[in-house]
Amino acid sequence: MAGQCEAQQLAYLRRQIEMRSIGLGWVQYSTKYSSQSDRKIGTVAHLQQLLVGDILPEEMALRRLKRLPVEAAPPHHEAQDLGQLGSADEDAMEIASTVRSSKLSKYVCTATATQWYSLPTTTPYHYSLPLLPGRLSSLASS
Repeated sequence: MAGQCEAQQLAYLRRQIEMRSIGLGWVQYSTKYSSQSDRKIGTVAHLQQLLVGDILPEEMALRRLKRLPVEAAPPHHEAQDLGQLGSADEDAMEIASTVRSSKLSKYVCTATATQWYSLPTTTPYHYSLPLLPGRLSSLASS
């Protein structure tokens, strides 16, 4: 990295950190790349310390133990709660009360003009399926 301008160094360090934090799924090494309150965040020294002092020793230890992942980790998606958009109609309120009072409370439910239900929130990806007439009652009884 010697002989490169600061922008090139920052880009290189950021690629190396993201390759490990995103690609290997090491979210504990995710970092901010700038901060208004702390000018040291996102500097070459900060990112170099994170990469050389924290990430690379972990990578070398896992490589030595032959526990380094051989393929990229699935993406980690943290859903953002947008609150309720619009107002719920009678069908949506009925579904919500049925879900809260049944063993389906582990499911995330939403309703629109055509009713939808979702798979459990413990799945790595969020899928929505159409709710067919009578489908909710058959799910509640299973």
